[in-house]
Amino acid sequence: YWLEIAYPRPVAIASAHLYLGILDGASPLQVPANFRFQYHDGATWLDIPGSGVSANTAAEVNVVFTQPVTATRFRYYG
Repeated sequence: YWLEIAYPRPVAIASAHLYLGILDGASPLQVPANFRFQYHDGATWLDIPGSGVSANTAAEVNVVFTQPVTATRFRYYG
């Protein structure tokens, strides 16, 4: 599954802060374990360097990319 965000002009992003899953007391339920972020270069989707997350168990995740990426389209891909 994926979620795309499109901007009317290029923007630079260097990180993403996510609130994932459903909280039931202190235990997160239905939290995505593996995901990454991608950007569209005008022809294809490419992984944003340093954006891959694996074995996640947290309902709140801050992902800092290896380097900022500038594009008009980004997506969360899991």
